[in-house]
Amino acid sequence: DTKGALDTYTALMEYDEENGMACYLRGTMYLMTDEPKKALADYQEALEREMGNGALYNKIGENLLNTGHAEEAGKILTQALEKEEETAEDFREKGYSYFLLGKYDEARTYLDKAAGMEDTEAIFYLAKLMEAQGNVEQATLLYESYIGENEGDPELLNTMGLNRMGEGNYEQALTFFRKALEQESPVNLQELRRNEIAALEYLYDFAQARDKMGAYLVDYPEDTAAAREYEFLKSR
Repeated sequence: DTKGALDTYTALMEYDEENGMACYLRGTMYLMTDEPKKALADYQEALEREMGNGALYNKIGENLLNTGHAEEAGKILTQALEKEEETAEDFREKGYSYFLLGKYDEARTYLDKAAGMEDTEAIFYLAKLMEAQGNVEQATLLYESYIGENEGDPELLNTMGLNRMGEGNYEQALTFFRKALEQESPVNLQELRRNEIAALEYLYDFAQARDKMGAYLVDYPEDTAAAREYEFLKSR
């Protein structure tokens, strides 16, 4: 119900003029519905309301990068770099801004600083940096370290599962996906369910994969690729 969501965010923005997250969420809705000008206006309003929130710059930058708006993302992320760092969170978010901009050396400097200040989130970003640079072994060690501190993070567990899939360790990948699915209301539920099915296919457990795909399609009938794959699974 896109209209309902937009109306709700608009009401929140009008009710609380200091609520930057409502602006961010409405902007993200506009971005998802291919209205980038409206999205950028809302994003700028969100940043003005949430002065000093480095994480918000990165959320916006990441959204824009993921939807093909690299130039606009670069402008937002460059704004983030102008903020003076004082806390571990400041160093971490500035490091992640550099990471999103593809400036890996600078990213490493700031993320190392944050990690040295015992910021566990910086470990997660360092793992992403190692992964982007092709150092999968080091990335995996960092992810595992982060999991020890944040065992209930479904996004992280999904990433770990995908790493194990890439290494051909499908049993362990399945374990990570299922652990993520055990968490309460994971935001990446649909992706996790598809990844669980993929791991089962790699393990040649076609019967279980078929049953789970049938249940998946009841909840996500619009996934035409999954529907085609279901036909294949029914023939196994």
